[in-house]
Amino acid sequence: MCLSCLFSFSIQKSLKGFICAKLYFEIKEYELAKRYISTYLSVQERDPRAHRFLGQIYEAQDETEKAVGCYKRSLELNPIQKDLVLKIAELFCNKDTSDGRAKYWVEKAARLLPGNAAALRLKEKLQEYKVEDGWNELFYVSQAELHARPDDVYLNIRLVALYRSRNKLQDAVLHVQEAEKKIPLETSLEWCSCVVKTLEEYLESAQNLESNTRNWRAIKSGHLLAHSSFIKMKFASGDVRQCREALESFDRLLHSVKQYVREAEELSHTVLEMKGQLYMHAGTFLLKLAQNSEVQWSDACQLAALCYLKSFNVPKPKSKLTKGDPAGLDKLEMLACDRKSQSAYEEEARIAFAVLDAVEGKTDDAFLAFEAIKNVISYWNLAELCQRKAEEIVNGDVLPEEQGEHKTYLLKRKHYLTKIIDEFSSDLSVADKLPVSIETLTEMLNAVIQELGEFEEKEEGDLSSRKISQAAGSGVKHSIPFPKKLLFSPTDSYKFSPKTLPQWAEDAQSLLQILCQQVEALKVNNFVTIFNEEQLIFLLR
Repeated sequence: MCLSCLFSFSIQKSLKGFICAKLYFEIKEYELAKRYISTYLSVQERDPRAHRFLGQIYEAQDETEKAVGCYKRSLELNPIQKDLVLKIAELFCNKDTSDGRAKYWVEKAARLLPGNAAALRLKEKLQEYKVEDGWNELFYVSQAELHARPDDVYLNIRLVALYRSRNKLQDAVLHVQEAEKKIPLETSLEWCSCVVKTLEEYLESAQNLESNTRNWRAIKSGHLLAHSSFIKMKFASGDVRQCREALESFDRLLHSVKQYVREAEELSHTVLEMKGQLYMHAGTFLLKLAQNSEVQWSDACQLAALCYLKSFNVPKPKSKLTKGDPAGLDKLEMLACDRKSQSAYEEEARIAFAVLDAVEGKTDDAFLAFEAIKNVISYWNLAELCQRKAEEIVNGDVLPEEQGEHKTYLLKRKHYLTKIIDEFSSDLSVADKLPVSIETLTEMLNAVIQELGEFEEKEEGDLSSRKISQAAGSGVKHSIPFPKKLLFSPTDSYKFSPKTLPQWAEDAQSLLQILCQQVEALKVNNFVTIFNEEQLIFLLR
């Protein structure tokens, strides 16, 4: 056999040895793997991959020195393996950080891999063995790295931990507040937890001295906001036990902060919004319990719906009363909008039930349902129902005792229309929720006021006539006929009929019935507030 054939045969044999070595390594047969890779190296001694692979085998067997020797040889053959420099640094640090070789390789890795998180951690590990000088050096290292990567979550958490380790809590809070402008709390659970703990430690340390200061109260607001975000993230990633603990902690926190709340200031607005958030989180937690088969779905849905309704009814913060950082107001407004959007479907379900009652002629039931809701949509429907009841009285044979009832419904209609206009004066978005324009609504209100004025004039006329008749000793009874038709009102197209449903009502009825069937399990109209607004812990047990 010629020399070239022998060489080719040996190459193929050695390649098979490398492949066999990898296969044995995968099944943790390290000795056989070493035997085959050594056979390969006897032919291909300058292959950096083989030396690196042999180092991996030694590392798996906890033979650090031999592993480092193989890695160094691989680096000599192929110096561009920067990750291998980091690997050698890690092996020395894990073995003995006081070893001078560890410092050499860590510094080399930091130079070759600037900004690498793993290299930075190794450098920090070395500095932990030097108390004062080590802290200062580590602080400057962290500051330098943060300057290059200000939005790096790990670096920010590490710097905050450094401040806290030396009880520099005010510096830690300042850094957290600045970092939040670049790193939202929702970026990671670790970052959110870091913010919560940092603010909590500062507030506890400064409570006796600064609880009445504006700065302390602003930080307290930030702490509540961070804690709410923490619960939301826990619900997305944690198990039921962790969610329960987080929610109970938030409940206790809200209960404890009551003593610091004042009217018309940032903390009071934050506490109010957090109350709405607590109800929303409680509803979500109850559904999570049912999802994990810890409670019955029927029970959980009823209580969850109640929590969502309570959450929805908590008003949004009022911009004109809020002081302090405008960014804080933006957070509250966004939280409130998110909360109401998540809780609103329960409110819509209640309105659907009430409208269905009205369409079917169950006026008294509709009155009770709409009066319990208390929003502009319910006020509008209540005004329409009062119009309907007033017309029913007028279009029938009006008895003297019923005339007073007719006036009562007119007064109620005036009351509800006025409430809608009052709501509009403080929130222009109210106009988008109404089926008519504000101008039309104003005309309706004026028409009711005019009708009430004529009604009062008629009553005064009746009284005067009776007095004159009695004085004259006459036996003739005077009476003024009650008008059979109301004044023209732009609401004619919105009237209900208790007997025959118009086509639009029939269509709406079928749609509402479908909607009501979908939400029947919630039984929203039957809910009664059964818990204290300050404490929800009993729901979690």
